[in-house]
Amino acid sequence: RNGLPPGDLADPLVYILRCSHCETELTRRGMRVWLCADSTTRLFSTDIPTEALVEEACAKSAPLCHCRIRDVSCSSCRGTVGYHVIAACFACDDGGEGDGNNGHYWLLHGEGVAAAPRERRGRRLLWSELPYNGVEEGEEGGE
Repeated sequence: RNGLPPGDLADPLVYILRCSHCETELTRRGMRVWLCADSTTRLFSTDIPTEALVEEACAKSAPLCHCRIRDVSCSSCRGTVGYHVIAACFACDDGGEGDGNNGHYWLLHGEGVAAAPRERRGRRLLWSELPYNGVEEGEEGGE
């Protein structure tokens, strides 16, 4: 289960995430999050995967909960950068609490990515300013 860091609860910053191995841009829709099962684990999440993220075929159990996940690699160097939650366990799917999951099921390890705040017109972009469907202003397709 992933949640927002305490200072980012209202409207988190958007991050550009690059592979830490080869610097390939993985997404322009990154959000800094923490793992509810271990608040010391630094993660980033995204709601819309890009072609730069390759989902591996084999599913496995997550190490700290009962979720089913698949590793996610960079399409350029094939370095593992995170995982996709394909079946959330009860606790991680909010467990009826309504306070933990941000609806993102693509999680990227803090050590697997290089993160930089995304800017628009000279100021840091907030999550509420992103289009819901991933299509950016002036683009025909998604990111």
